[in-house]
Amino acid sequence: MDVPAESSGAIILPAKTVSELQRLLDKGEKLKINFNDRRAAFQINSDKDTSGLVDSIYLYSKVVEGNYPNYQQVIPKETHQRIKLERELFLQCVHRAALVCSEKSNSVKIKLSSNLLEITAQSPDFGEAHESMAIGYSGPDLQVAFNPTFLMDPLRALTKDEVFFELKDDVSPGVFKTLDAFLCVIMPVRLS
Repeated sequence: MDVPAESSGAIILPAKTVSELQRLLDKGEKLKINFNDRRAAFQINSDKDTSGLVDSIYLYSKVVEGNYPNYQQVIPKETHQRIKLERELFLQCVHRAALVCSEKSNSVKIKLSSNLLEITAQSPDFGEAHESMAIGYSGPDLQVAFNPTFLMDPLRALTKDEVFFELKDDVSPGVFKTLDAFLCVIMPVRLS
């Protein structure tokens, strides 16, 4: 969102406030935010009712003191491979492969080769899973492992069906992006 320079600022909200705000945002059309270094106030305005009055919901919260961790430093400055994925198909493949994961072996392996993405998982308790999907990829062969939950969470949160997955190597973070401003960094699991 574009915010005028005179209105800009940064605050840290408690997790409980954020979950309550997520629940309330669907109940209105417009949101007004006021904050200082100690408190934040949210006013959610819904549509006008039949009498022409605007209903408002107010949420007040304390602000968490301190500085937020510098998350910018974990976002990779450069990635070598960018793969366009069909979000729903990739989500289903990861979900099916993750069914055989156990607490001890909670990772899915992603292997990239020419025009092919393969997802494998295995555990001594539940056996093996192998999924594959065709992709437009002509880079070098690459193999990297991730916790399947961390792969599925951003895919479930998105509604657009076209996502881009960026990778550098098997030990660097993976990045999900969309053509709008969505960005999600996922740390890999070391391959033994």
